[in-house]
Amino acid sequence: MYKPVQQCTHCGASLTLDDMRGTECPYCRTVYPHHSQAAQHAQVVGQVMNNMMAQQAQIQNQWRGAFGVPPINQPGYPPVHPHPMLHVHVEQSTRLARNIMLIVIVSTVGVMVLVGVIVALTLML
Repeated sequence: MYKPVQQCTHCGASLTLDDMRGTECPYCRTVYPHHSQAAQHAQVVGQVMNNMMAQQAQIQNQWRGAFGVPPINQPGYPPVHPHPMLHVHVEQSTRLARNIMLIVIVSTVGVMVLVGVIVALTLML
């Protein structure tokens, strides 16, 4: 059994370390002060983070506007017309992937046939 480490500020009950790990007093259901403070701190941190993200998006949109790129979270983003060379690169990479796959398949089948021939010759001798 654990020793009491603190008393409830509302009902005066002796609380053990296990009791303090919860969010409220097991006897009167009063939320512990450190948990209510943590919830307040989390809310403040959330607001600060939201403000920082909004400021970052605003700065980023200013930079994007300076380079003629549509702002984030606006209609037309991502751009409807991507860079014209992107299409060429996609075609080249698709063709290269097909060629590599064909080489792998032919090599695998060739190795399997070669192993089969070797096994057949070994069994015949």
